Amino acid sequence: MSAATSSWTTDAIPDLSGKTFLVTGANAGLGYEASKELARKNGHVVMAVRDAEKGDEALRMIRKEIGGGGKMDLMMVDMADFGSVKRFAEEYKSKGFPIHGLINNAGIFLVKPETTADGFEITTKTNHFGPVLLTLLLLDVVKKSAPSRLIWVGSPAEAFGSPDWTDLKGAKDTSSDMDMYGRTKLFNIMSSMEFNRRLQGSHVESFSCHPGVAKTDLYAPGKMDKDKLTSKVIDTTQKFAGQSQERGALSLLMTATEPSLTGKGGTNWGPNTLNMNNTTERGTSSEEPWDDAATSRLLNETIRILEETTGDKLPVP
Repeated sequence: MSAATSSWTTDAIPDLSGKTFLVTGANAGLGYEASKELARKNGHVVMAVRDAEKGDEALRMIRKEIGGGGKMDLMMVDMADFGSVKRFAEEYKSKGFPIHGLINNAGIFLVKPETTADGFEITTKTNHFGPVLLTLLLLDVVKKSAPSRLIWVGSPAEAFGSPDWTDLKGAKDTSSDMDMYGRTKLFNIMSSMEFNRRLQGSHVESFSCHPGVAKTDLYAPGKMDKDKLTSKVIDTTQKFAGQSQERGALSLLMTATEPSLTGKGGTNWGPNTLNMNNTTERGTSSEEPWDDAATSRLLNETIRILEETTGDKLPVP
């Protein structure tokens, strides 16, 4: 049996026949690479995307590249629209698909400042609240499919974020800059830790991972606000020092599929600051992911805000 090591490659992914993986943000970047490799190893991949045309093109390209592989389905969801997330969850359940791996990958980065109509800073809603809502709404499916895993894509940018317990929605923010992105990545890691803690004994495990600095669609024109000084610095960095999105996706794929990680949920994986050793267990710059009181508070407050906003009673893990 293969084992999680710093030299792990996609060759170590076992045959995934009979396994279903839901990948958000699947039409580009890490989500595209994950979908491709999971399907290559005969997994059933449900590609969750916001843009149907881009999703169709991504699916076509994957099919062309891998030839055979597992079944692939395309479904639409906008993580910044709670109504869309709810409809997606309902449609997913109506199809009767299991979930052996829920990969919360979709996200936005250094976009133009925006406060949504329901009072959320756009990065916070897209990167944190949307994925938590999706996970809660599909958690019964994940549990029934056990053994299964939740995967949350974080970032070393968590070092730039910190919780503002008086404004978790980010409504006071007017920049949508690195501090807000960093906060959402910190929240992703904290959410992973808390879900793993609460799901102990259910045979559902939760992992966080990050790609380091990778050349992905996250930096594409029209997505990142290039007027920000931070954007210009990051864009230059990824062009000259970024690793390929194929390498950036390794930690995601390993945490989703590596058999030897069973029993090791509540951990964080990815490369170091030099983009080396992509599949190594990592600590975090922030203390909050390792503070049970903080992670519990975050999930409880997130659920409260989601219930207030949607008017729905949500399942609490």
